[in-house]
Amino acid sequence: MTDTDAFGGDGGLIAVDPVTGRQTALSQAGNFVDPAGVALAADGTILVSDMQAFGGTGGLIRVDPGSGRQTKVVSSSEFLRPLGLAVESTGQVVVAYTERPPPPPNPGIEMRVNPANGEHHLVSPDAHMLFPAFLAHDASGRVLATEPDTQGADSRLFRLVEGGGADVLLEGKPEGAIYSGLAVEPNGSILVASAGQLDRGALLRLDPASGAVATVASGDKLVNPMAVALGADGGILVVDRHNGIVRIDPGSGAQTIVSGGDLFSAPLDLAVVR
Repeated sequence: MTDTDAFGGDGGLIAVDPVTGRQTALSQAGNFVDPAGVALAADGTILVSDMQAFGGTGGLIRVDPGSGRQTKVVSSSEFLRPLGLAVESTGQVVVAYTERPPPPPNPGIEMRVNPANGEHHLVSPDAHMLFPAFLAHDASGRVLATEPDTQGADSRLFRLVEGGGADVLLEGKPEGAIYSGLAVEPNGSILVASAGQLDRGALLRLDPASGAVATVASGDKLVNPMAVALGADGGILVVDRHNGIVRIDPGSGAQTIVSGGDLFSAPLDLAVVR
């Protein structure tokens, strides 16, 4: 799991035992300045996006899970503040870059990166998203992206169309929602974390076929939910900036804190090792 403020403020990567909740420092300092997104590469290494590394433009960093050793994959003046990551079946990595250089309005973009050599290109240059954040893939392999805020309007969930453009799958539910992390269940349903009003977060489930939206869980331990992942035991794991890692029963919505406090300062994203 990434934490943007751990280890004295530079952030880092923390390993968490999902059974005991035990936290272990996996990688810190080095290239890390503001580590954000995390994903597992095809070769078993860990990929981390850092929003401020390499002189402030940010970039993609590979971390060895055994030693914690960091290696730069890519950084470029084309990209600013990379956040969400999604690894495709081909091994290519899709990265959400939340800003890009002038001219304004500096819309965010998604890039596809070859983690072997850092080569990169636009995935969907005409998606018209202002602030793409977290990414996932649906059952067909298409990229899904959440947009937390569109200039003060409701958040949106997009499905990118290869070659340009994007479909809006979810917009403005519930009122005042700010969408963050997402994951796709085996049956194709899309789970989306939403920070609502009055410190009351929620986990929503979208049926992409019908468009129906249901609330899996809300309130209680969900204060400021961010990333979402499917646990190895069938539960849903949500990173909450306030409470740490929260497990949610996919049927009942019951919430349990898996791990909190200790090394955590501002947890943001997680990836599950299977």
